[in-house]
Amino acid sequence: LIENSLGMVSLEMRQWKGTRFKILTQMLDGIEATVIGDSLEISTTAVYKNIEAGGLKTIVELFKTIETLLNKEIKKNG
Repeated sequence: LIENSLGMVSLEMRQWKGTRFKILTQMLDGIEATVIGDSLEISTTAVYKNIEAGGLKTIVELFKTIETLLNKEIKKNG
């Protein structure tokens, strides 16, 4: 399931421009949209449009879920 999910995300990412990657990276760090916009010198509206168009909230949740599952496995086996 994890491999297939990451494969789907990878296919989606092939169409992205650099700004969307930067927004995702900052979202993963827990940075708010207004701060992201300021750091990238784009409007907050542009940030939200990228979040929506790229499904970034879903991707962030997916990555967090995968991280949790992997950490559980590491603790269990390691």
